[in-house]
Amino acid sequence: MRAGEEQRDRLVGDASAEAERLVTEAQEQRRTTLEQLEEQRTSELGALERERTLLERKIDELRGFEREYRSRLRAYLEGQLRDLDGTAAVVPGSDGTASTGSSS
Repeated sequence: MRAGEEQRDRLVGDASAEAERLVTEAQEQRRTTLEQLEEQRTSELGALERERTLLERKIDELRGFEREYRSRLRAYLEGQLRDLDGTAAVVPGSDGTASTGSSS
């Protein structure tokens, strides 16, 4: 009976030690995994921040291009309108001769 109790106590002790070892390993693995995930998250956030900065810079460049393009287009169209106003004063046939369109 005594030998059975000793064996039982030894088996319970071994099982407890194994359970503690497994719990410790699991906690260490959890800690390691959490550290890796935090490093990955930090890295990804940094990459996203760099991409955001790059996109904001590109947007600013495009806005500048748009302003310059609109300015040039406005100047061109205003020049064309001035030219049109200047040529509108000289209408064919306004020199006093009537043009009938037929030659006889």
